[in-house]
Amino acid sequence: TLGLGPAYTPIDHLLKGPSAMATSSSLPLAASPAVLIDLRLGSYDPNRQDADATSAVKAQYVTNGARVRKTLFSGSPELRRLRGHMAAWRVAHYAITAPYVTDGARVLARTAIALYNEKFNTYLARLNDLKAEFRARYTSLIEADKKALGALYRESDYPKDPDTILSRFYASKRFMPINNPADLLHLQVDLGENVEELRHELEVSIRGSFRASQFNVWDRIGVALQGISSTLGDSRTNIKEATLANLKALVETAPLILVYHDEKLVELCAQITTRLATITQPMLKASGPGSVREAFLENLRDWYLVVDREKTNWIPDQAALDADESALKALQQQQIDKAPAEPAP
Repeated sequence: TLGLGPAYTPIDHLLKGPSAMATSSSLPLAASPAVLIDLRLGSYDPNRQDADATSAVKAQYVTNGARVRKTLFSGSPELRRLRGHMAAWRVAHYAITAPYVTDGARVLARTAIALYNEKFNTYLARLNDLKAEFRARYTSLIEADKKALGALYRESDYPKDPDTILSRFYASKRFMPINNPADLLHLQVDLGENVEELRHELEVSIRGSFRASQFNVWDRIGVALQGISSTLGDSRTNIKEATLANLKALVETAPLILVYHDEKLVELCAQITTRLATITQPMLKASGPGSVREAFLENLRDWYLVVDREKTNWIPDQAALDADESALKALQQQQIDKAPAEPAP
């Protein structure tokens, strides 16, 4: 099993410095270890409501609740592959990023930028290949829909140029820096004494996002280990080769997507990688005492105990939240104390 070592304060470990809990201003945000990545993915929805057929049904049955819907290109494997590719792309994006305080953009560790760009370019190249396949068969796909849809076929549903449809499949990315609370200092003139309060609020938000990012990576590993343990714990089920491959890919990627270096996670991932190199899916079929399956199951349980303990270090506990709230109230009180007295009426 992985040695847990001495206990440590969560934020101390995160910042690798003493007394990091003293003030939020001690956070190393001047040189942020992460950036924000905003990924925009588009896809084409082949589902349509047929207005003419809907009107005919409403007139025949005297009802306003009827809707006649149809699916274009329902027999097209090319379109299914395109839509599936975009869904897989989004999953890959989520796999190496973590949530941020705002919706949309996500946290990406600086150490993972090269990996992210590599994956982006790979998915983009595959998207262009899939578009070419659809474009080449566009005319025959329309002919197939004429037969499949019958009276619901409408020529107006099909643009003459297939790129009108293919333009709905798109991808764009934008890297953005994470705001440094110190940047608020130049607003001193406009904001007056309130700048310190705003700086504190921003620090708290960013610190919470970074902590959540670390927790997110630990939690992903824990979920994977728990799922495999559940499968192997039932002698009636067998593990799939793809499941082992996914675990291997996860532990190889996890250290790269950490916002802050975490030696314990790096060590755990190295142990899992080494162990996976010694086993194959067929070796895990037989169960019972002394089997490879039982030994690996024990490994999984030990690793999960480590994850379960370590990930809690990244959850904002109530004491930390109370400390943040107290500090904010103290700042607000300072503004009140410094405010000029109201002139007597």
